[in-house]
Amino acid sequence: MHHSTSLMEQILSSDNLNRAYLQVVRNKGAEGVDGMKYTELKEHLEKNGESIKEQRIIFAILKKGVIYDPQKMLDDIKKFENAETVAA
Repeated sequence: MHHSTSLMEQILSSDNLNRAYLQVVRNKGAEGVDGMKYTELKEHLEKNGESIKEQRIIFAILKKGVIYDPQKMLDDIKKFENAETVAA
């Protein structure tokens, strides 16, 4: 199970997602199962980027096996965001 978590972390890494986005745009990729065209992807990411980022943060917290506590999760998200800001 640990290996699949590591793989999921790699898949959801910012570098991998950025490379995937650029590859789709370069290739003028076909629509996905959601019917979104590659030309709509940038606008979608600009509009929903924060939500997507929050989902990635929540995944990172939950994979640690933390028992769900809403206030603690919000605090952890803020700490995680602050750490990403400092690292960037």
